[in-house]
Order: sequence, then C-alpha cells, then structure tokens
Amino acid sequence: MGASARTPDLLHPAYLAQTPRSGRISGGAVAPEHQESLDPGLCAGADRPHQPVRDGPAQKHAGALENAWRLSVLRAPCYDARDRQAHPPGEVGMKNAPTVTIVIPTKNEAGGIATVIQEVKRYADEVLVIDGHSTDGTADLARQAGARVILDNGRGKGAGLRLGIAEASGDILVCIDADGSHDPASIPALLAPILQDQADLVIGSRHRGGSDEWHGDLDNYLRSVGGGIITIAINYRWNVRITDALNGFRAIRKPVASALDLTANDFDIEQQMVTRCLRKGFRVTEVASHEYLRKWGHSKLPTYRRGYLFLGRLFLDLIGL
Repeated sequence: MGASARTPDLLHPAYLAQTPRSGRISGGAVAPEHQESLDPGLCAGADRPHQPVRDGPAQKHAGALENAWRLSVLRAPCYDARDRQAHPPGEVGMKNAPTVTIVIPTKNEAGGIATVIQEVKRYADEVLVIDGHSTDGTADLARQAGARVILDNGRGKGAGLRLGIAEASGDILVCIDADGSHDPASIPALLAPILQDQADLVIGSRHRGGSDEWHGDLDNYLRSVGGGIITIAINYRWNVRITDALNGFRAIRKPVASALDLTANDFDIEQQMVTRCLRKGFRVTEVASHEYLRKWGHSKLPTYRRGYLFLGRLFLDLIGL
C-alpha cells in the first residue's frame, strides 16, 4: 500500500469539508489511479465484495442510486502497521499511509482483554482501551498487554467511545468489543473501503458474514430481530440499503467521527453514529464480518432495556435530534 494510494491530505478535515463528493471515488467503480493497490499483497479472506450504501446528496440524482449498487470487489491490502513503522522517515511506502487507532471500550473484561489486544496489535498504530472503572483489573491487564488506557466516568459504552474518539491519535478509528465476539482478522476488510476513499464509515455486517447469535439463546435471537427492525426503519427513512446498522465492529475516519457531535452514552452510540453519518451526507459502507458468541464476560444491559434504548434512539433520530 504505497503513497500513491492516497493524496497526502486525504484525511485532513479541510479535505473532507472542501472536496466535492463528485470529485472523490463514488459508486461501484474504482478509479484507475487506485487499481494498483487492489492486486498485490492481499490478506487471506479479505477479498470480499462490499457495496457502497450511500454517497451523500449526489445519490438523489436519477440513476445514481442504481449505479451505487454495483458490486465492486475491494481486495483489502494486507494492512500491517508494523510494515509501515519499519520504514525509515521519508522513505516512500507504508510510512505515508493513514494511521490507525483501535478503540476498545471495557468494563470488567479481564477474562479476554489481553488476548484481544494481542490479536489487534498488528493492525494498529495505537491500541486505546477506554475503561469504565473496572473492578477486576481490566485496566492493569490492558496496560501490560501494551495498550494505552484511559479511565472514563463509567456512564456506558457510548460515553467510552466518545472519549475514545476525542483521545485517539489515528487518522482512522476501528471500534471492536473486548468480549471476543468480533474477528480481528476482518480489520483489513474494514479498512479497505476507507483507504480506497470509498467510504467514511464502514460497518462489519453480520447479515453478510453470519452470526453465531442466531443460533444462541432467546435473548440473542431477540436482539438480532430487534436490530433488523431498527435497520429497516433507518433504510426507509434515509432511502439506503444497510443490512446491519447496529454492529459495533466498524471503522470510521476520525475527522468524520468528530464532526458527528455524538451524544449517546450507551449501546445506542452505534445507531446514532450511522444515522448522523447519513444525515450529514457521509458515505456508509458494509463489509462481511462474522460474529461469534461472547467468549468472556457477560452482557452489561438486559435485552428488554436494550430494546427500549434503541427504540428511543430511533425516535430521536427520525425527528432529527
């Protein structure tokens, strides 16, 4: 992934604010100058098709939505932060690529936090753990595993992610849970559409990659059904075709995340992130990602409370708050 794969100011806020979307790559095609990074150095399992879901206001023009739904196979370059860091300053190569911060919100996840950090390190310039004052030593274990740890006020996952967005040093943020349900090997696939300037927010879709929760207990099944209903409502409201709006495994440009003015304090942060991206005209894309059953810890929010939370957030999103 050489320097030619991006312009030097690709992730600069001024670029996002001033560059017309018609001047960026859009729809299902990949610009010729980006083709060279689609072939060599591919990660195993990362050559999955992704569909651009929305490309801002331009999609309102006749025929634009149809064109945007052409499948484009974005083969994910084998992004490894260690490759870039190995280059001396000034050398043309990975050194010029955008930096990546992996944000992991935690609350009493001592059982698996060290394992998750070790698995994501290769894809990150920074691993940032936002800990909600765990009482089981999660923060200490995260530091020992090499992560930067910041303690938040413990108000919920949303508050932790908002703090992570503010504190992260990377150009691109990857959000991943600490319970082992997300597959770190899918991180290159999440990064690919952003690195190719195809998207501003990329969601790992469980409907494209499968979920073990569909074969779990009743609570898991109800959460899946509820998430589908929320996603359908979002699709109807913004005229898009997202399959999984609520999965927390996602990548987003930091300038975009900062521009969303997120306010949610709990699990509805992912839903708010999607709806505000759509409202502000940012590009939302999905890639296939498999979800596993939780390996460590336990759910912090009962299913019925989670349902009320998401429905309340949906109401606020629909009325524009």
